Amino acid sequence: MKIILKSILVCVLFFITLLIPKNVVNAETKDGISNNSIKLLAYNYPWDFKTQWIEFKFVPQGNGTAKLKYYSDGKILNTSDINPNLTLYYDTYLKLGNIYGYDGVSIFKRGQYMYNVAQLLESLTFTYGVDNFQIITHSLLPPPTPMNARFGHDEGIIGAKIEGTVHSNLGNRDFNDDLRFSGTRELYQFRVEKDGLYAQYKNQVKIPDGEYIIETVENINRVVATDRGMVITQDYVGLNNQKFTFEYDNKRQAYKIKGNNGVLSLVGEDVKFFNDIEANHQFWYIENAQHGKYRLINASDVVKRLNLDADNSNISIARNNNNFKQEFNIVKPTEKVSITDGEWKIVSKLNNKKVLNVHIGGSDPRNVTIWDDANVVQQRWKFEYDTSRNAFRIKSSYNNGSLAWNSSASNNVHALGIGDASNQYWILEYVGDGYYIFKNCRDLNMVLDLYKSDTRNGSNIQVYGRNNGDNQKFKLVR
Repeated sequence: MKIILKSILVCVLFFITLLIPKNVVNAETKDGISNNSIKLLAYNYPWDFKTQWIEFKFVPQGNGTAKLKYYSDGKILNTSDINPNLTLYYDTYLKLGNIYGYDGVSIFKRGQYMYNVAQLLESLTFTYGVDNFQIITHSLLPPPTPMNARFGHDEGIIGAKIEGTVHSNLGNRDFNDDLRFSGTRELYQFRVEKDGLYAQYKNQVKIPDGEYIIETVENINRVVATDRGMVITQDYVGLNNQKFTFEYDNKRQAYKIKGNNGVLSLVGEDVKFFNDIEANHQFWYIENAQHGKYRLINASDVVKRLNLDADNSNISIARNNNNFKQEFNIVKPTEKVSITDGEWKIVSKLNNKKVLNVHIGGSDPRNVTIWDDANVVQQRWKFEYDTSRNAFRIKSSYNNGSLAWNSSASNNVHALGIGDASNQYWILEYVGDGYYIFKNCRDLNMVLDLYKSDTRNGSNIQVYGRNNGDNQKFKLVR
């Protein structure tokens, strides 16, 4: 009797096991990474070519990591439960990276069996705050049109999707368009965190937090500066409005750039300094432009970059064109040489071997002429910045006389040794390619001028009405 009862009990248990679905684990429904998943488009081969999304959900492992698991009908299943006839719809690249610099890629080919793809995906482990990924699908050579079926709205167009909320500096952006061939393709990677996926700009680099000067690449003497909230360029003289504090936000993976008038902020197609409100448009990515140069890209719209305007005096926003107008040097104040530091030669644009020279051998030893660069003391000049005039006093290293419009001698320019009048001060207007026009503060329409563009030794330097000729353009050289 006991044997019969035991046999019945075994049979009952056996039938109960048949009623329980195999290899099933309920998916987590709490807020966090478990709400995110990756979907890949597959098609039934070689039968009817109908398409089907195969989903892989992020499943927390309880040790600071998550893994991808095959997910269907609200349950986690084994890869062996995938229809063996399903194959991948598009060539798909899975790029993996981490904060330590690892950069690898797995390539899945169109027609590869989905259970093989699933096995590789499930072998991956993502550590929170460390690992990131990209999915890029290629839309070349799509498979045949399904029999007796039409493509859905996005089938045949998008071969991969990311489900669930993606935290980003872009608000409620749908990143699925970035997974295929498009203008923003490959710009974002997705960092795995306990509370979900975070989209981060792929091409950014990090610099230590701290105070920096932002030089324009076109002319390193011209730096980004603030002026009552506006963003302009100035010759660097060490003022506080020419220095900025960079602070990195680990969650946003972007920088806040603070000046003495607020935080650098995107305003439509322009840029200004506003009060810090922790808004997306107040964060910036730093992109390496090679050779020590950088681009500053707004985190809320990565096709918008900091840009030096054509007039070389204003900073604005422009679409990415990757030219030198969008490239900057980011340097520490301790590494930056100001125009007011040391001595300079003032070089003519007409001939870069010709420099301003105190004509000590002539009848007027204070007269200023043009001469071959001989690297002698009478060809060197020191710049002093006057904050009340916003102008420079330029003194000769030979006699300490100030470069001045000697109004008592018509339009002539001398190195005068005394006085503090407006004719001894100059405003340098940057006009591109490293050159300046020197405007005299007595009359800003009168500028430093090489008489009749004559570059022969001893030709006179004067002031003359501005005409933007090359004989009125000079650059500073150490």
